[in-house]
Amino acid sequence: LSNLENLVRRQSGRVTDLVVLDECAVYLALQSTVKREAVRVAERVEEAFEDYLSRQKPKVKFRIAYTVTGFPEESKDEDAYLSKIFRQEAA
Repeated sequence: LSNLENLVRRQSGRVTDLVVLDECAVYLALQSTVKREAVRVAERVEEAFEDYLSRQKPKVKFRIAYTVTGFPEESKDEDAYLSKIFRQEAA
């Protein structure tokens, strides 16, 4: 996942973006970003990740998914916001 973390950092385009890594995922928080730009960043990361996988041909399987959501615009509180982000793990 460290290679994916580096890829996410490069594709986000801003040093100030928060990247969090756990044992099975990399999370990117884009503070003060309009939704349209957040989708563009997510699509850049996805494209770079697919390119990386096609060149590296890893022996393990990967799945990439992203969720774009805003706070406080789209969630009534922090718990609702975090549940939107982390619900993808259960899928």
